[in-house]
Amino acid sequence: MNIDEELKEGTVFAGCRIAGKIGQGGMGTVYKAYHEALAKDICIKFLSPDLARDQRNIEFFMREARSAARLDHPNIVHIYNFGEENGVYFIIMSYVDGPSLSDLILEKGPLPVEAASEIIIEVLEGLAHAHSKTIIHRDIKPSNILMSSDGKPRIVDFGLARSINEEKQLTMAGEMVGTAYFMSPEQGLAAAVDHRADLYSTGATYFYILTGRNPFEGKTSIEVVHKHIGEPPPNIVLVKPDVPLWVSTIIDRSMRKKPADRYQTAEEMASILRKYLKEGMPASRSRDIEIPGLTLRVPADADQQAAPAEGRPSPPAGADAPVLPETGGAAQPAQPAPAAPAPAAALQHVHLHRTIKFLQHLGISLLAPAFALLAGSSGAGYSGDLHPLLAPLAYKPAIALLCLALSAGLFFWAQMIRHYRFAFWHAILSLTALGAAYSAGALIYNQAGFDTVSRAFLAASMSFMGAFMIGALPVYVLFLLLAGSFLFTSQRPRFKAAAALSYALAMAALYAYLKPSPPDAMDLKHLLVASALALAAIAYGATHSKFNLFLNPPVLMTAALAVAFSGLLRPAMEKEVRLTASKEAERVKVLRRQETLRRQMLLAEEITEYDLEGRPIQRAPLPDIDQVIPQRTAAEIRLLAGGNFAKKTRSRIQADTASTGALLLLAALLTVLTNALYVSESGKYYRRESES
Repeated sequence: MNIDEELKEGTVFAGCRIAGKIGQGGMGTVYKAYHEALAKDICIKFLSPDLARDQRNIEFFMREARSAARLDHPNIVHIYNFGEENGVYFIIMSYVDGPSLSDLILEKGPLPVEAASEIIIEVLEGLAHAHSKTIIHRDIKPSNILMSSDGKPRIVDFGLARSINEEKQLTMAGEMVGTAYFMSPEQGLAAAVDHRADLYSTGATYFYILTGRNPFEGKTSIEVVHKHIGEPPPNIVLVKPDVPLWVSTIIDRSMRKKPADRYQTAEEMASILRKYLKEGMPASRSRDIEIPGLTLRVPADADQQAAPAEGRPSPPAGADAPVLPETGGAAQPAQPAPAAPAPAAALQHVHLHRTIKFLQHLGISLLAPAFALLAGSSGAGYSGDLHPLLAPLAYKPAIALLCLALSAGLFFWAQMIRHYRFAFWHAILSLTALGAAYSAGALIYNQAGFDTVSRAFLAASMSFMGAFMIGALPVYVLFLLLAGSFLFTSQRPRFKAAAALSYALAMAALYAYLKPSPPDAMDLKHLLVASALALAAIAYGATHSKFNLFLNPPVLMTAALAVAFSGLLRPAMEKEVRLTASKEAERVKVLRRQETLRRQMLLAEEITEYDLEGRPIQRAPLPDIDQVIPQRTAAEIRLLAGGNFAKKTRSRIQADTASTGALLLLAALLTVLTNALYVSESGKYYRRESES
């Protein structure tokens, strides 16, 4: 059925007389009609026939109808009927004789604070009703809010709505739902979503109708979603300076990255918005609000105020200075105005605050692996058959679990005090450091009788002394590879130079650890390929700051180290092949000798047997000795030698790790790296705040 051709003006469909087409949406077409039974104008939304071919689209469309039909609120469009007729799926809803909020902003521009706040309050009241019915809209945006002729907003399009109690989920695993410009971070991450996602979208909508621009802009939807996930929302006071500070407070809290940091209910957000709209923000609280990028400019501006005309000094801006009376036409000398705070002092306070935050992060990041080390060390003296990593939990579970809980708590605390709260690599490096510290305590060789603290101290001492041994070089190779990879993401030349130096030192450390004997035994081909890959990694990292999946310094340098590793071990590998071939030849020689002796004994003991006619019975000849004792081929010998060589190499690295305390050294170096990342992320955060 072609809806546009058959639903002409005057056509009757499901008891409604079609008046005309009024809109086109992602799911279908909307028509205005007259409901003859209700004697009122209504809207009919039809599912597109192309979409109706997919059962999942039908489920989405009908779920919108079922969700909205459960709601009865003046700020939500009312559903009168829905279903299917003649193969066409439809929803009959109330007609709103006005534009969408998006069209209103495009036509008249940003709204005043009072009008915008009243609209948002009513939207929140509608959402509160939907949430009380366990319905989450998941696509709140200006185009889904219609403005009736009396100025009342109506929420429409529950096509992405979901019931919290609904068992059947129509969104696939890892699928984002919502509109990018107003999507909450958890929707962008395709994570679990609750009613607080609607509050985030409402805050973004509030920002839009006050400024006429989206909170985040980007060339693609993916870029916008990434900004919702990782970047703080712009301060609306910097975009529109005439809005009250409480507006910035409400938008900032409603658009927090973590749902637990936002308003927890629509009623709470609406009541606070209603209170601020009526009473304003208390003066004490207004003075405490910090506006990044603007606060530091106020002292400098205060020093540049011009003196007024006629020789009368003026009070400092913002001060309630008294007006001095005039006597005899002569101006009385004014009291000296208090001096404005010096910009240098303000900057000193800012730098002190940032330094304290860094020291706090440093202390927490050092304490977390320290408690992990104590947890691993608590397994001292365990004589059971469990793996050493599980021994602490079996031998002293109370101490081990307490220390692990403290370590985990400090890890999450370190994430919370960061400006971007959660970064993948920062978390991975921190967790790896905790795991290395725990393993260092659990795997250190120690006799029974040492207590937990003594064993942890022994592990730390071994790590300090082993840091200068050649057996610790693999840890330095890994650290230099990671440090150089992070440094190459910077656009500053000195950081790129440091990254290139890190890569060169990583290659040198690997060579020093696996240096062949004699030194010229390394395969020249491996050396050339490894050098070319390392130079490519350095050159590409020096000329680019953004990388793709394959052309990026970490991948190229990892490949260079792998080729160098293979080339450096090649002489030892060939020696192992020759040794295995010699052992194989000796094994075959012994077996052949044994088989020959066995056959000789059989011949000596053989008794001739005769058949019934007296003829000797001929025995089958013995198989060839090469069939009885097959010799391994060259490929099989090389494969066996490779397995033996891999075991020996792994045993060597494990022995070096245990003897030098390399695991704890790795934890310390990764902690240093996480703090360096914290400083880098803080710098980016403050630069963006100052630029916005």
